[in-house]
Amino acid sequence: MVISRSDVMVSCGRKVDSCMNEVEKKQPHRDMFHNRREIECLLTASQIRSRQHLIETMLSCIRQLFEYNIAQRRRILKLLEQVDREDLTRGLGVGWGSIHGILVHLMNTEIYWIDTVLRGVETERVLSEECEDMDAISKHWSRVEENTRNLLSDVNEAYLQNVQSVRWDGTIISFTVAKALLHVATHEIHHRGLVIGLLRQMGYDPPDVNML
Repeated sequence: MVISRSDVMVSCGRKVDSCMNEVEKKQPHRDMFHNRREIECLLTASQIRSRQHLIETMLSCIRQLFEYNIAQRRRILKLLEQVDREDLTRGLGVGWGSIHGILVHLMNTEIYWIDTVLRGVETERVLSEECEDMDAISKHWSRVEENTRNLLSDVNEAYLQNVQSVRWDGTIISFTVAKALLHVATHEIHHRGLVIGLLRQMGYDPPDVNML
């Protein structure tokens, strides 16, 4: 969400006209040009402060979502250490085949968005054969998590509004950094729910991962 003065003025236009009517009633002797300029400046400043507050709130929420994901991820990984490898790699008819496949997909998705798209760094993807057990998966994910934390510590309100673009199947897709980060966070939440459902189907007792 990039804020420009013209955007703000368009959104405030009706408010300016309404305020002008009130001023004209109370101070008919005043120069209307100066009245309008004063009102426009006041409304513009107010609108910018409001937008800025929203952006600051969004950044706080994004960081909280990632901290929540990291905390719940660790709980799930700890449980998966007790799951038979056969159950981890069993084909269950889901998009990534198995729980093991979902975990590798989640790591590579985070690498793609955080490193490749947002940081502009070509980080090698995690190969399925490199993740023979949960210990290997946890080590790979620690590296992914470190890069994500580094990015989040550097993010500020201005950077959050930057527009990035990627090309998928010949089509250019544009989005703000904020939207990309929200996508990464909600993507993991979705797949974590899938993993929990699969674990329950196999008779395991996954932890409660609600935020509250």
